[in-house]
Amino acid sequence: MVAVAVVLGAGVAIRPLDVEAGPGDPREERERVRQQRAQLAADLDVLQATNVEVEQALADLTANVTGQQAAVADATRAAEQAEVAARQAREVEAVTLAEMQLREGELRDLAVQAYVSSGTDDPSLAALESEDIGTAVQRQALVGFRAGEYSDVVDALDALSEDLTVARDQAERSSGEAAGFRSEVELRLAELEIARDQQAALAVEVENRIEAALAESAALADLDASLARQIAEEQARLAAAAAAASAAAASAAAEAAARVRPSSGGGASAGGGSSSGGGGGSTARASSPPRPVGNVTLQTVRGITVASSLADQLDRMMGAAEAAGIVLGGGGYRSSERQIALRRQNCPDVYNSSPSSCSPPTARPGASNHERGLAVDFTCNGGRTIQSRSSPCFQWLAANAASYGFYNLPSEPWHWSVNGN
Repeated sequence: MVAVAVVLGAGVAIRPLDVEAGPGDPREERERVRQQRAQLAADLDVLQATNVEVEQALADLTANVTGQQAAVADATRAAEQAEVAARQAREVEAVTLAEMQLREGELRDLAVQAYVSSGTDDPSLAALESEDIGTAVQRQALVGFRAGEYSDVVDALDALSEDLTVARDQAERSSGEAAGFRSEVELRLAELEIARDQQAALAVEVENRIEAALAESAALADLDASLARQIAEEQARLAAAAAAASAAAASAAAEAAARVRPSSGGGASAGGGSSSGGGGGSTARASSPPRPVGNVTLQTVRGITVASSLADQLDRMMGAAEAAGIVLGGGGYRSSERQIALRRQNCPDVYNSSPSSCSPPTARPGASNHERGLAVDFTCNGGRTIQSRSSPCFQWLAANAASYGFYNLPSEPWHWSVNGN
């Protein structure tokens, strides 16, 4: 009976994860909000979002990965505890059965001894069968003692039978809980894989955004040095946030892997492999690095050098703007050689290192439409580059540029190209 009490005391004290929670359950609500935020982050248009929005998306996806890793670890731990409880209950069941067999043997022995030595189990009859009073008293006492022993063994068997029922119930219940938790582990692992894929995909998009912005910063260096520095500083902060998110996810994965240990019931690892998002098993990959642009046939229009294929439409658009009282200026073509020189100065590998691996972060050669002569950064009415959508120059371009084949990159009011990139 003591062994059964030990097993019951070691029962799993964790609420099953697959039990439906009530409408006000704070744990379920936190998980729901976390996953909703992660989905919104995964759907973010990184090229059009603000830096603050991108940083928040990185944080939300990292929080989701960390939360899913913790859920896998919790479910695995609960399954292992339930399996231990089931195994202990089976051990108690085996011990109880063995003890019951011993007690049943004792009953048989007592019955045989009583029959052989006295011929009766009734103390009063045992006294009548004796020829003298002394022997009668002894036989009566012996039969009474054996009757007491028999009763004690029967009581012990009854108690053992109850213990056996408890142990079997505990074993079945714990085995069922363990199976449920193992199913929960598989579901949580699938959700973790999705979370890691989302994080890895966003990491690639953020890297592309950083590279595009850095390329634009380089193109603006001569036209608007102040704006170029501002963009470079913003992208450096964003690159640091992306690196921190990746490091946090990798650290959480390592901690989860250290906590989770496979058991005989079929454990699962919350660690997984590595990915660009700091998790494991993700399939997202960075795009192939751009290559420097070769010879481009160029033409200068109203002070702006662009590809010859773009010259006529640029000239017509600037003329139409001038007729409407809008004076556009700016910069266009920028040689890949200048970017190569920067990369040699800042990066481990000129052509293949990611922008964020450089110090300071630096776009790869060929990343910008400026290197193809297919983009223009416009200034407004003889002043600085267009800074906001409220600018009269921006508003004129927004209403008319598309008819000339120019499209805006939403995050950069000054930047217009043949494809909006």
